Amino acid sequence: MNKWISNIITLIISVASPALVQELRITIANLLEKAKQTPNPWDDALYYFLQLLVGKPGDTVPDEQTMPAKLEPAKGHESWNKPQTTT
Repeated sequence: MNKWISNIITLIISVASPALVQELRITIANLLEKAKQTPNPWDDALYYFLQLLVGKPGDTVPDEQTMPAKLEPAKGHESWNKPQTTT
């Protein structure tokens, strides 16, 4: 998976309400159990992937101590931090 996708999802989860993130994790865990009961292995893969993205029930939500203080622009895009001027 592209690292930027993972970073975006991690950042969104870090600012979402912890109770809602935990509810999402519980829902995905429940759906994973249902997927294991189907004969289709891709059902399992889908929910394992979703669980990889959002975490398992009881996981901690990232906070300021575990997240970078500020996102830095990619190299070559330093102009993103400059104020835009209109002509």
